[in-house]
Amino acid sequence: MLKFRARLAPAEEAIWIYSDAIGSLSMFFALIEQRQLDSDTISRWTGLHDDNRVDIYEGDTIIFDDTDIGGEIVEGEVIFNTDPCLGEMAWGLWTPTGYMRTDFLGSIKVKNI
Repeated sequence: MLKFRARLAPAEEAIWIYSDAIGSLSMFFALIEQRQLDSDTISRWTGLHDDNRVDIYEGDTIIFDDTDIGGEIVEGEVIFNTDPCLGEMAWGLWTPTGYMRTDFLGSIKVKNI
């Protein structure tokens, strides 16, 4: 399923509008064209959920924990890598030390949205 979200515009606080709640993608993008939604805040659903079944969107800051399989706890921003220098196109995390490709095999918690 293809889903997006964007913030109401203008809004003093972050009020997210979700494409699946609108009813159709065409209606969602019509609201963007009418400038009712802020086009700079559009983010795509990754297809993933956190431990609480909350949808994870591009741009979310998450805490990723795969210590149970020998990894580490990492906090970062969810991005879709399109830079061939960083490896293949895939979802991953942008962390203070750079891009981290991950298969998201551990525990995921959305820190803020």
